[in-house]
Formats: sequence, C-alpha cells, structure tokens
Amino acid sequence: MTMLGLQNDRLETIITHEELMLTARSIASLQLANGMIPWFDGGHCDPWNHVETAIALDVAGLHREAERAYQWLLDTQHADGWWFNYYLPSGNVEEPKLDTNVCAYVAAGVWHHWLATGDRGFVEHMWPTVRRAIDWVLTMRRPNGTIRWAREEHASPWDYALLTGSSSIWHSITCATHIAALMPEMNFIGVEVHTPGIGSLLKQIDERGLTNLRLIQHDAVEVVTHMLRPASLAGAH
Repeated sequence: MTMLGLQNDRLETIITHEELMLTARSIASLQLANGMIPWFDGGHCDPWNHVETAIALDVAGLHREAERAYQWLLDTQHADGWWFNYYLPSGNVEEPKLDTNVCAYVAAGVWHHWLATGDRGFVEHMWPTVRRAIDWVLTMRRPNGTIRWAREEHASPWDYALLTGSSSIWHSITCATHIAALMPEMNFIGVEVHTPGIGSLLKQIDERGLTNLRLIQHDAVEVVTHMLRPASLAGAH
C-alpha cells in the first residue's frame, strides 16, 4: 500500500507528487546501515524526529526503509523502555537526557505504519518495544496524573510537565491502545491508582469495544503480590 499512490488534486498546485518523493528519497539517503536517520549527513539523531522521518517514509511508500528505522529503535531501546535524547552516527550518546515525549512517540509511529501497510507481523514485532516505552513513560507520572517532562539517566525526574509534551504523550498512549486492540488474543490488566486515569481508560475501552483489557484501581505492588493466582501472569511491564 503506497500512501502517495493516490492523486491529491488539492495539493498538486502546491507541491507535486515528484517533489514529495524527492523529499522522501533525500531522507532515505541519510539512513545509516543500522537504520538510524540523522538530522543531516554526519549529524545527530533523536528518537522523536527519527519517528517523524519514518512516518514520512511510509507516506511516500518507502516501507522497507521505514521498517529499518523502527528496527533501530528496537535495537537501541534500554531494557527499562527509554532512549537517550541524542545519538551520534558512531553510536555514542550526545545528550543523556531521557524525555518522556520523545520516548512515547514510537507508539504513534508504529500505529501509523500499520495504517499505511496493514502489516500485522510488523506490529507484533514492535509491540514489546512500544509497550516498554509507554510503561516507562507512565512511571514518570506526578501524583496529580500529569507526566513529568524528563530526567537525567541517574537523577531524579524534573518535577514539572509540559503542555505540548503531554499532548503528544496522550496521542502516543492512544495509539498504543489502538495497537493493543489489534491483538485480541492477548489479555491485558491495567493497574492505575488515579480515578481520572481509570475514567479515561474506561471511556476508551467502551468506545473501542475492547474485550481483552481489564482495569484494577489499586497499588500495582499489592495487586501482583496478593491479588493474582500463581503462574497466572505472563509478564509485568
């Protein structure tokens, strides 16, 4: 499925199909052998703009290149679910900040790739990466439910949230719920202590008709320790 394969008369007087493809090919030409796409030749890469470039590649029908970009994210993700803010082509880290908005955005990209290709195998391949990223982002919540912007790798989180960053995170979390809905054979339990968060999730469950997700409003440690039968949980994230 090539998203630019359909004629768009409303854009034709602004930018032509070939001009769009030239832009997409220029992005692809920057891609390194490991799938990373730097800002420019020899420049650094941040995971948020990396996802943006993968989305652009999918729009242009360059799906193989987009999948290589997502594979780089899978390969470089920390076991806890985050990425550093900036990487150099050498693989070295340029900035060790951990940004919640940046780390959540992989969910939006994977959902977009599904919409562009309908490739269920790719979604299943990337789902653990998406899940770990969203799970880490949710560990950065403040007591009022807002999500802190960032922290350094071995430091306490910065105790404030950004409006724009939070809006993007909300979109990414929504995309992650869409991805989860593609896999009805997998059952999920969501544990949340904040009432507004439970209410929002219940609304989304009803709107999407999900049958493989249950919610518990309680402390996660107590749920795992006292409320689940032995060997009934495949994993915790």
